[in-house]
Amino acid sequence: MAYLARRAKLTIEETLIKMRAAGVDSMPGGGAEIFAARVRSIICDHKIDGEEWLFDGAARPPAGLQVQCDNAVWAH
Repeated sequence: MAYLARRAKLTIEETLIKMRAAGVDSMPGGGAEIFAARVRSIICDHKIDGEEWLFDGAARPPAGLQVQCDNAVWAH
């Protein structure tokens, strides 16, 4: 989500509203996330940081999107 918002030069909220208006009604989760800043910077420095990741996920339900989060979350 954050990637799409950045590419479109929109906020996450604006992106979610546009996606919802276009007919998107769910965003299943998947994968694993590591939130320890030191480890994250080493293995996935191209991804958004942990705070932005959590904000992105928290913004989905208020926008009317169903969320399923089966992520494995690790804090080292």
